[in-house]
Amino acid sequence: EREERRRKWDAKADALKKEAPTILRLADTPIEGTQAEVTKERMARWQRALELYVYCPEEKGVDWLKLLEKLMEGCGEDEEEMLEALSQASQVCTNLLDQTSLASRDATDAMTEAEDAYHIRLEAHTMLADRVSEQAEKIEEQFR
Repeated sequence: EREERRRKWDAKADALKKEAPTILRLADTPIEGTQAEVTKERMARWQRALELYVYCPEEKGVDWLKLLEKLMEGCGEDEEEMLEALSQASQVCTNLLDQTSLASRDATDAMTEAEDAYHIRLEAHTMLADRVSEQAEKIEEQFR
């Protein structure tokens, strides 16, 4: 299950890297339509840009401050519209935080398993080295 989640994370990151130029271009492209359509499209674009920020932190052109500015710039002075945008953004951030948390936990578990396997191998090699050393000492004593 953990490996499947990692494959999905990697696949999403790869897809976002490929789409990065389009995501960044669309973030600065005006949207036409009804107010509801504009709001829906603005949130969809913002979500994709946020996903790019989270999944591909090395990607240039996306930073947290710019994302917040983009989220607020279409709201104008309407307090209710601003509240709705922030509410939707909060939900998106919560979902991404849950995914990131799970990915971090998976990575920690994988590292713990690798460390355990390393310690087992190290202990086995130590035992083998001790045994070989004892045998070498016995052989050496035979020639004294």
